[in-house]
Amino acid sequence: MLDGTTAVAGSKLFFRINGVAVIAAGTGKTNAGNITIRDAGAGTTRSYISIGRSVAEVGVFTVPAGHTLVAQGWMVASRDATGNSSADIEFWATKNGVRSITWASIVTGMLTADFTLPHVWGEKTDIEVIVPRVLNSNTIVSFHGHGLLVSSNADV
Repeated sequence: MLDGTTAVAGSKLFFRINGVAVIAAGTGKTNAGNITIRDAGAGTTRSYISIGRSVAEVGVFTVPAGHTLVAQGWMVASRDATGNSSADIEFWATKNGVRSITWASIVTGMLTADFTLPHVWGEKTDIEVIVPRVLNSNTIVSFHGHGLLVSSNADV
């Protein structure tokens, strides 16, 4: 049980963590402290739940085998308690062990894009949305992407 004073080891191995959530809390009904999910010991941080948020999601998607992702657009927003806040956003793709950045920007408030020509990623491509820096502490960044996941067996 988490009590904020000691690390708690998990009992399972994971390929990827897409999201984490607090499922039981004390009298405050949310997590009373920050929760960091990392590899064994003081390893790589995989996710982080801010105090009082009770949930965190990770911006990673892998195109399933036998499919192609046709991305048609996205929306990204950055805000803090006082309104708009700036955040650096990076969009990475990894295919066959080669990781490359496909887009980067500084976002203040909300930024949307609908692609005239869709971005197309083949099977087994890992797509990551990363926030390496925010201007203000307690900034919340959200991302929504939309497109089509097409099976290689589909009639197009």
